[in-house]
Amino acid sequence: MKYIRKLPEGEKITIIYLKLLLASLKTDGYIYLEGLFPTIEEELALHLDEELMSVQFSIAALETTK
Repeated sequence: MKYIRKLPEGEKITIIYLKLLLASLKTDGYIYLEGLFPTIEEELALHLDEELMSVQFSIAALETTK
């Protein structure tokens, strides 16, 4: 989290990450999507009420910090 918070938009990435964790609490760590949009990022942006670019950047940042 220290690394992520130092990135540009790090605070926003942290908030999106926490929203993803909260969304998965009731489903044993999974987030079920309905396939409403062509990409996962678009559907997550709608579900999390965040901008698409923010979600895309957040996912990219989180994937690189494994």
